Amino acid sequence: MTGKLTFEDTTVAAIEQDGGLWLLPEDIGAAIGYSDARKQVTRLYRRHADEFSESMTCLVYLPGDKMQGGGMLAPVTGPQAAKAHESGVSLIPQSDGLGQERRVFSLRGAHLIAILARTDRAKKFRVWILDLIEAESQRLLSEKNRDAARLVLCHELLLAQNPRWARMRTFWERGYWTNAIASVLGRSFEGVDAEVDLMVQAGLLSLEQSEPARAHDVPAKRSLPEA
Repeated sequence: MTGKLTFEDTTVAAIEQDGGLWLLPEDIGAAIGYSDARKQVTRLYRRHADEFSESMTCLVYLPGDKMQGGGMLAPVTGPQAAKAHESGVSLIPQSDGLGQERRVFSLRGAHLIAILARTDRAKKFRVWILDLIEAESQRLLSEKNRDAARLVLCHELLLAQNPRWARMRTFWERGYWTNAIASVLGRSFEGVDAEVDLMVQAGLLSLEQSEPARAHDVPAKRSLPEA
């Protein structure tokens, strides 16, 4: 998935992959004021390739204009990609319109390029990239919180559909052992123990909360509540 960003008077293609944004060297170069943008960024990268981790730059296969449906961004893997990363040499693009192998840079990688570059625009570009990194971090955090909220809702629905599980969870969180819960509910230890395992697998209970007993002869941690 590719979108467009704007830095001052420069349009920057933003490729979204694996939850992050990746930029092309020609766009980075144009943004920081290089006249031969792609070539100069590639040369700068080659001189400092050992400073870039695989999370900062990688080789990908970009779909061409002749691909039906636009295609997908795909990483180039294997010995060829590893060798190219170590040497800093990008693979030669194909020219058949079906796609090409290209080097791209994450926001952190683009920021390092701007640190290494000695142009008047590089400082402003670094500030812009840092703002993007902060915005992306906030977006990912928001998505994480949204997923957590959905999970809580699913848990509440499960408990609403199974009142016994709701009671078991209450006792569990108050620190009762499995055999104590079984006694309160008037059920066998084995049956409650099996349900506890199911609730743990569903994320309704945490083993770290109570460390329940797994034997009949272990007494309840607290006095039993009224049934």
